[in-house]
Amino acid sequence: MKKLMQAVLVVMAVVLSAPMAQSHDMSKCSADPKATACLEKLKGLVGNWEGKSMKVHGEEMTPKVTYAITSGGTAVEEKLFPGTPGEMTSIYFAEGGKICMTHYCSSGNHPEMVLKSQTDNSLTFEIKGTNGLGSADERHMHQMTLTFIDKDHISEDWVSYDKGKKADKAHFDFTRQS
Repeated sequence: MKKLMQAVLVVMAVVLSAPMAQSHDMSKCSADPKATACLEKLKGLVGNWEGKSMKVHGEEMTPKVTYAITSGGTAVEEKLFPGTPGEMTSIYFAEGGKICMTHYCSSGNHPEMVLKSQTDNSLTFEIKGTNGLGSADERHMHQMTLTFIDKDHISEDWVSYDKGKKADKAHFDFTRQS
């Protein structure tokens, strides 16, 4: 009788936990089809990319960026200048039917951006509110446009703001390395 009771408890535990396990399978989350397609396009960037050599603060450097799928396939991680003191991480994800990006800047803030516009070959993200900033006047990345030139070439155009006004622009051309 004791073994029968144990078997019944095991079967009940498996049966009752199956819906919970299924409800936590993030790969089956439904999202707006446009947001899903956009996130899939970002997932296509997975790998290592290298830019053209350039001068930064008087020193020659070769910009690099890496992309990886993370969080059970629900987000894409971008690392700009990986392994350097200026490393910055951006996380792209779907939220409320939109594609969002949080940019963890080497300056210490983390502005939250949302996809503002897109074409067949570009995505433009712009800050939403002041989440992740000390104030609207704080120097921060305000906008980023990612352009898909072909499967092995992309560009990124970043716009920073300071004291509520456009401050600097940075343009990077990247070629896929792996």
